[in-house]
Amino acid sequence: MSKLVECVPNFSEGRNKEIIDALAAAISQTGGCRLLDVDPGPSTNRTVFTFVGNPEAVIEGALNAARVAFQMIDMRKHKGEHPRMGALDVCPFIPVRNVTMEECVTCANRFAKRLSEELHVPVYLYGEAARSESRRSLPAVRAGEYEGLHTKLQSPEWAPDYGKPIFIPSWGASVCGARKFLIAYNVNLLTTKELAHRIALNIREGGRGKEQPGRLKKIQALGWFLEEENLAQISVNLLDYEISSLHMVYEEICKDAKELNLPVLGSQLVGLIPLQALMDSAEFYIKQENLFILEEEHKLRLAINRLGLDSLSPFEPRKRIIEYLVQDDCSEHALVKQTVEAFVRSVRARSATPGGGSVSAAVAAMGAALGCMVGQMTYGKRQFESLDGVMRALIPPFHTAVDQLLCAVDADSNAFGSYLAALKLPKGTAEEQQKRSSALQEGLKEAIGVPLRLAEKINTLWQPLLELSKHGNIACISDLQVAAKALETGVSGAYFNVLINLKEIHDAEFKMKTQNKVSQLLDEAKRCMESVLRECKSYLLVHFSLPIYVAELLPGRLLKLPCKASVSDSSSCGIQTKILVASPHMDNLAFLLNRGPTLDNTQQDAPQDTQAKLHLLQQVDIQVDMHRLVGLDIKDLMVIMVNMASMGILVLMDTMLMASLAAVLSMQVVDVVPMGNTRNISSINMAMESMAVDPAALTRTD
Repeated sequence: MSKLVECVPNFSEGRNKEIIDALAAAISQTGGCRLLDVDPGPSTNRTVFTFVGNPEAVIEGALNAARVAFQMIDMRKHKGEHPRMGALDVCPFIPVRNVTMEECVTCANRFAKRLSEELHVPVYLYGEAARSESRRSLPAVRAGEYEGLHTKLQSPEWAPDYGKPIFIPSWGASVCGARKFLIAYNVNLLTTKELAHRIALNIREGGRGKEQPGRLKKIQALGWFLEEENLAQISVNLLDYEISSLHMVYEEICKDAKELNLPVLGSQLVGLIPLQALMDSAEFYIKQENLFILEEEHKLRLAINRLGLDSLSPFEPRKRIIEYLVQDDCSEHALVKQTVEAFVRSVRARSATPGGGSVSAAVAAMGAALGCMVGQMTYGKRQFESLDGVMRALIPPFHTAVDQLLCAVDADSNAFGSYLAALKLPKGTAEEQQKRSSALQEGLKEAIGVPLRLAEKINTLWQPLLELSKHGNIACISDLQVAAKALETGVSGAYFNVLINLKEIHDAEFKMKTQNKVSQLLDEAKRCMESVLRECKSYLLVHFSLPIYVAELLPGRLLKLPCKASVSDSSSCGIQTKILVASPHMDNLAFLLNRGPTLDNTQQDAPQDTQAKLHLLQQVDIQVDMHRLVGLDIKDLMVIMVNMASMGILVLMDTMLMASLAAVLSMQVVDVVPMGNTRNISSINMAMESMAVDPAALTRTD
C-alpha cells in the first residue's frame, strides 16, 4: 500500500466563507492530495483543514494553501477565542500509513524551509520536529500569541527555526511539526467561561503550574464561551488518546461539573478522529454497563450516544472517522470486495492468484462465521437463557476472527509483493547478485509468514468451537460440523502453502523451525476437529432418540417409566451405542461424567464390587450432558421424551419437569433413597437397582 501522510493546517479565519473556500480549493486542487474535512469556527475565528496524500503531495498542498492565506488573511484585523500567532497558525504532519514519524519530521522541515524562503516569514518547529525540549509543546511556542510576537522575536531564545526574526504584521509567525494523531475535543457546559476554565485547569497535564499539576497526562485544555451556541466549552487537545482517552476526559469533566452543580450537554469533535479512539470509548461503556455489543456500527452508536457527540450537530461516522475516508487506491479491487461468483471465477481463471492460500483463508473465514452464527442463534433465546453468559464469552472470538481471516484472503495474494519486487533488482555485478538473492530470500520468508499466521489464528478458535458444540442450539449442530471442517481445511491449506515455499529457502535453521511449527499446527487442527465432531455426534445421538439410557440422578425423587428398559443396537447408523446421560448440574455426579478428580477419589475409597460397577460405567461409549434437553422448550422436550418412551428407554428427570412430563407420559413417580450426596456409592447401587438396570447391559457389545 502507498505511503499516506495527514496534514492538518489551522488557518486564522473562521468567518469569511470566500477565504475558507479559497483555502480549501488550493488544497483539493493539488495533485495527490485529498481534502477530507473543513471545520470552521466563527467564535474561534479559525478553520481546521484535514487532508491526506503522499509526503511530496501534502507539502505542496500545504504550501498552496499558505500562498492563498498570505494574500487573503490579515492578522492585524483578527480577533477570536482560540490562541494564535499567525495566519497559518500551526501545520502538523501526521503518519497514517506506511510512513514513519521520522519521515513526517522531514516533511515538516522541508515545508518550513520552503515557506520561510518563499513568503519571507518566521517559522518555528514543534512536537517531534522540535530542535529543543523547550519547543516541543505547542502552547509553549505560541505563548504570548500574535500580540506578543514582536517582542518575542527580539529574544535570541525565541529565534525562529526557519526565516529571519522579523515581525510581519499581516502574517505573524507559523508553527509546523510532526506528531501523533491529535484529537481536538470540546465538552459543552451551561456555565461561564471562568468556571469552564477552572475545570480545564483541573484536568490538563500542566494544571495550574508545576506546583499544581492536572490529573490527565498528554492533555491540553482551556475554557471559553461559544457565542453561536450560547454555552461554555472546555476545549481539549488529546495529544495521545492511548494514554488519556476520550471517555476518560469526558468522565473527569462530568465528575468536576457535578461537584460544581454544572450541567454537561454532551461534547463535540473538531476535525477527524481515528476509529480506535471511538472503539476504546465504546468498550469502556460496554464493560461499565455490562452490555453485549459486537458490531462496529453498534459500538460507534453507543460511543456517540454516551459522549453526546451529536449534541450540537449530527455526528456522521462516515465523514468524521479517518479510516472510513481513506481508502487504499486498489481497495475496490480487493478480493473480499468481490461477489462470491466473481471470486470463484477469479480462482478459476488462468492466473496464479488468487490460489489455494486465498481460498484457504476464505473457507476458514466462513467457518468462523458459522461459529459466530451458532452462538448468536443460541444467545438471547428464552429456552437457552441459562447459557447467555456462556455465549457472551464464546461469540466474540469468532466475530473478531471473521474480519481477520477475510483480510488474509487478500494478504495471501499480496504476499509475494516483496519477492516480485526483488526479482526486478539488477544482477549485473556480483554485489548486485548478492543483494538480489538476499532480497529474494527475505521476500520468500515474508510470503511464508502469511499462511503461517493464518494457521495460528485459526487454531485459536478450536476451544470456543468445542464449547459451542457442547452448549449450542441443537438446530445448528450441522453448522458446527461444517465449521469444524472449514477451519481444518484452512489450516491444511496454510500447511501446504508453507511447505511449497520452504523448498526455495536456503536458511536451514529457519526451514526446520518453520516446518516443525506448521506441522504442529496441522496436527493440532486435525485433533481438535475430531474432538468437535465427536461432541457433535454425541449431541445428535441424544436429540434424535438413538438407543440410549437416560439417567439423571438428582436429589429426592426420580421418574421411572412403567416399562422395562431395553437396549437395541443402532445398526442403521453403522454403530452400536449405549449412552449414559448424566446431569451437569450436580458436582457430585462428576464421577459419572468421568470428568475430573471425583472419579479417581471415589475409586480409591470404594470396595472392589463398587469399583467393578464404576468400571462398567466407564465402558459406556459416549457420555453426554443432559442440560441441552433441560434447556429446550417444554413442548419440544415432551416430544423427545415420548419418542424415548416408545423405544423402551428408562428416563429419570428432575423435579422441575415432573408434573408436566408425568401427565403427558403417564410416568410413575417413585421415591428412592435420598440422593443429596451421590458420592455415597451405595446410593448409586440402590438407584441402579430401583431402575432395574442390569449394569452388564452397559458393557460394550462387540
